[in-house]
Amino acid sequence: MMPQRSQSDQRSPGFLKIIGGDWRGRRLPVPDLPGLRPTNSRHRETLFNWLQTAPYKYCCLDLFSGSGALGLEALSRGAGHTDFVEVAAPACRQIEQNLRTLGAAERARIAQQSAETFIRNQSSRDAYDVVFLDPPFNQGLLTPTLALLAKSHCLKPGAQVYIEAEKGWSVDSLPEGFELYRHKRTGSLQYGLLHWRQEAGDA
Repeated sequence: MMPQRSQSDQRSPGFLKIIGGDWRGRRLPVPDLPGLRPTNSRHRETLFNWLQTAPYKYCCLDLFSGSGALGLEALSRGAGHTDFVEVAAPACRQIEQNLRTLGAAERARIAQQSAETFIRNQSSRDAYDVVFLDPPFNQGLLTPTLALLAKSHCLKPGAQVYIEAEKGWSVDSLPEGFELYRHKRTGSLQYGLLHWRQEAGDA
């Protein structure tokens, strides 16, 4: 995630740490870009507890990837494939390098483009089991991106979507077809897990 926030925000911590799976404990570089921070380890641990089972062979999509922390964590825990979508070239290059370091390049794809462009270009054969959706805060991106996903071919029936949002975002704005499964608030943000309840072809 690469939120564009106030000047008081800290810059990237310089690394992220994988917290579970095959690469547990591995520290990976994060580019020094203003506002870029990995989803913190506590939130990642909560997310993968919510998913209940390791994402074995899941096909995952990490939108607004930033550091790639969520997608890399999924690969460490057994995801079969993860697509990373990020507009910033330095962030894409670092994700690519980290995938090579981990020997996981063949299990991933990196798309340097906007989330909207990526979603609109997907076909039904590229549908995902899990989507990580952590857009920049305070830019009104979460609800429109969910609406795009709801009308796209990106979601398999029963897909799960992890979201992070600023404190003021309302779960009442969820587009039709999504059901809130888990939800927490902490500090200035909130995060949750959605279930996609539409059947194939209904969206």
